[in-house]
Amino acid sequence: MTAYLQKILDDCAAVDLARVKPPVSKAPKDCHVVGSMSEGLRRMWGVVDTTRGRVNETIDAQNKFIHDYKDKITPARTAKLTEMSRALERQKESYEFLEELFWNSIKHEFPVLKDKVGNIGVYHGWEIGWMEEDCVRCSPAMITLILNNPFADLADVLDPH
Repeated sequence: MTAYLQKILDDCAAVDLARVKPPVSKAPKDCHVVGSMSEGLRRMWGVVDTTRGRVNETIDAQNKFIHDYKDKITPARTAKLTEMSRALERQKESYEFLEELFWNSIKHEFPVLKDKVGNIGVYHGWEIGWMEEDCVRCSPAMITLILNNPFADLADVLDPH
């Protein structure tokens, strides 16, 4: 096992499930609920959510740095900004990997979802479901994700799987 995979497993094991924020949106009436998230999936949700939060904090810090020093550019500040940008890219890569791992894990635990593309959701009560492709729309949770995920490509947000 690689150190990176072990870190992911350790991070999942360390998640305090009592502190993991569940989704607030209820499954739409046209959603086909297939089950509820296991404890393991909720732990992964917690790791993904924490990682997304760290990425957003880094984006905020980088934006503040740019704002604070936009008129005071020096070679040292340029180097610092380059370092911050590289760190942000590594965080984003990690987040995107964890998110992909999360959705693939859901499809593994619920094989009926393997052929569903872009229309799987997690809802209030940790319910997992899918909707027919022509029913897919932006839920309040999806809008929140878009607004809180400034590095997301809108096409990826609307069709994340």
